[in-house]
Amino acid sequence: YKIFQQNISRKQTHYQTYCHSYSCPAVLWDDKQHKCAYRTYSQLENGQPAGGLPVVLFSSLQVKQMVDQDRHIKRVLEMGRQANIAIFSAGTVRPDALFFRLDYTDEDEKAMIQQSAVGDICSRFFNSEGNICTPKLDARTVGITLEELRKKEHSILVAGGAGKVEAIRAAN
Repeated sequence: YKIFQQNISRKQTHYQTYCHSYSCPAVLWDDKQHKCAYRTYSQLENGQPAGGLPVVLFSSLQVKQMVDQDRHIKRVLEMGRQANIAIFSAGTVRPDALFFRLDYTDEDEKAMIQQSAVGDICSRFFNSEGNICTPKLDARTVGITLEELRKKEHSILVAGGAGKVEAIRAAN
């Protein structure tokens, strides 16, 4: 929250922030909804998801492409792409990770992810160099891409714990 207070003047009439935590929510706000930024930051700090449109991995590329055409999803994703600040978290590839507990993948895909990835951001699995390591799964994922996150004016990774060290280093 202090970052918002220091870097974003209340005199500005509009700013946008894309918030992604725990591979699920997208929250956008402007200066009139200043308290939402504080509440979202507090939720991240306390390990609570912020709420919003989930990042989803679909079972087939065809289904994902069909969902991409929905005007409401297009609008939310476009707002996220246009935001100049991103707050997000990194996930692990440990068997107890939320992504795996939600059964988004079959056992073969799970094994492939765990062999090649060190973590995920927005359900985009990456290797120790920060590159996507599961292109077929990535193509089936709806949400902001790692490349789009890299282009943000400000990207803020909120993560911690021994299980996320490799992911945090690779996300740099």
